[in-house]
Amino acid sequence: MLLFLRHLLLSGFLLTIFISICSARDTLNTRSSMQDGDNLVSEGKKFALEFFNPIGSNKRYLGVRYVDFENKVIWVANRDYPINDKSGVLKIGNNGNLVLIESKNNTIVWSPRGTFNAKNHTAQILDSGNLVLKEDGGSKILWQSFDYPTDTMIPGVKVGFNTKMHLNWSLTSWKADNDPSSGNHVYMMDHRGSNEIYIKTKEINTFRMGPWNGIHFSDYPSMKIFSNIRFMYVNEETERYYSFEYNGKGSISRFVILPNGHLEFYEYSLESKKWSASGKGLNDECDLYSKCGSNGVCDMSVDGFCSCLRGYTPANRVEWENRYFKGGCKRIIKNLCHSGEGFRSVKQIKFPDIRNATLDYKSNDNIEDCRHKCLENCSCTAYSAADVSKKPSKGCILWYGDLNDIKQFNFGDTELFLRLPASELEIEEKKSNKKMFMIITASVVASASFLIILFVLAFVCWKKNKGSMTTTLDFGNMQNPNLKNELEFFSLSAILSATRNFADDNKIGHGGFGSVFKGKMPNGVNIAVKRLFRVGGKGIQGNIFMNEAELIAKCQHKNLVRLLGCCIEGEERMLVFEFMQNSSAERHKLNWKKRVEIIIGISKGLQYLHEDSRLKIVHRDIKAGNILLDEDMNPKITDLVLQGYLVLIRRKIAQG
Repeated sequence: MLLFLRHLLLSGFLLTIFISICSARDTLNTRSSMQDGDNLVSEGKKFALEFFNPIGSNKRYLGVRYVDFENKVIWVANRDYPINDKSGVLKIGNNGNLVLIESKNNTIVWSPRGTFNAKNHTAQILDSGNLVLKEDGGSKILWQSFDYPTDTMIPGVKVGFNTKMHLNWSLTSWKADNDPSSGNHVYMMDHRGSNEIYIKTKEINTFRMGPWNGIHFSDYPSMKIFSNIRFMYVNEETERYYSFEYNGKGSISRFVILPNGHLEFYEYSLESKKWSASGKGLNDECDLYSKCGSNGVCDMSVDGFCSCLRGYTPANRVEWENRYFKGGCKRIIKNLCHSGEGFRSVKQIKFPDIRNATLDYKSNDNIEDCRHKCLENCSCTAYSAADVSKKPSKGCILWYGDLNDIKQFNFGDTELFLRLPASELEIEEKKSNKKMFMIITASVVASASFLIILFVLAFVCWKKNKGSMTTTLDFGNMQNPNLKNELEFFSLSAILSATRNFADDNKIGHGGFGSVFKGKMPNGVNIAVKRLFRVGGKGIQGNIFMNEAELIAKCQHKNLVRLLGCCIEGEERMLVFEFMQNSSAERHKLNWKKRVEIIIGISKGLQYLHEDSRLKIVHRDIKAGNILLDEDMNPKITDLVLQGYLVLIRRKIAQG
């Protein structure tokens, strides 16, 4: 009896080891299979291939997920063919191909595309998250999941195409948060020569990234903000795509096309153990494809968002006045062929759609060569450098006919040269001469006053204890000279301490105007710090910034995010708000009762802004992302600053 128990215990121990070894395997061969409940785990335990069912669904799917990092799924094999129970089995069939079978009915649910010779093949899940099929003992990859992405892009996944291999790399959204089947939104590269990146909804363009300029896409200058990743664009004869890779260790990032058609960029914080959205493709109204029609420019700082390019006028003025802009704009002077015309520089824009353009990255043409090429062709309406990653730039983009889907930024380094008639150029020249005269006059006056100014500055520095670097504000010139008594002013050192020097882990969001960081003050109070982008490398003028802060400070309502104070030192401009523990409404799955409560709360906040506040304010960008929720899920409107701030920036730039 004792001997029998020993054998039983030993058998149990060996069985446990065997199960442990099997559960940790990363490879499937012709002699094994993977049933629902089993998994394959990559060698470094970074990714796992296993069966799962989304929250709120009983359907079973085979997918690849992160082992840690909230187990987010990055790829689904049978997304359009779910299994109704746990009878799924993955194995390598007699033809050497992977086969997913619903064993209850003995039916094939999914199998990769391709024809393979009947050999001893193996399937392996790699540390990159790629599921590969290859010859047993060999390195040649016969098929890989990275060639057939679903809704997620991680390093190694491409968006583009390979004409030789007949591959089309694109992301397709889930139909719903609990339904991985193919949705209505596709993130893809255009095949017709432009190689631009689009989001299409039911085959209709809803968003465009703009052409690659050697550094980033022209509609995504904030790509340069992502310090932990590097974007790549490959433009070969048979293969064209873009992807990204990590700059160093400790970075976990992914792009996802969501069921609502938005492209989100997520970063994982090793400190908080959570994913956070750090960027998105659709930030505002002007990101909607061709919002202002042909030859129109969408600008969030302009009333109604839309205006015409210089030299153009609304095609239908009645529609334009009624804020229907789809008809776009038309040329004021139609004949622009060898009649003394020239070009006007238009900066900080998303380049027009290049499906009606020619693009050449590989030529050695400089920007002056591009100008001559455009001038020689009467149909050419604009030109730009194609690759600005090197100095001088090289290659040309030449546009013909109407210019579509243009967006104005308040930052970036894009520059388009727009063809204009001589009459418009004369107006431009007169403005330029007038500005030059004013500059010269101002320089003379400044030179004459130099000694006086130097004396005043020395006196101020002496008064400020030997030259403090903190920006001095002239409260007497502000709309409210008493504002310095109404707002708390935080020192830059206090903000740096609270946000841990703007650590990436503390970054909770960003947009076209600045980044938002979570901070914690010495007294334990959590704050949200909006660090506004600089314009042309400089912070917005102190008094303009303070007038904007004054506007927000005057708006006090339970459904508005409260401004606690601000920081203005050197070129830094920051606003400090109360911290909203539950982030934005767009990140929550809310029942209808809570949705109604949020709608009522936001309506009260808007009524206050429109009718009851001392300053009548129209927000102009109400969306779920701008509705924050406190710890009790009470809604509060945010980003009230962005509208006025951008207008003030525009005015400042216009003034020189």
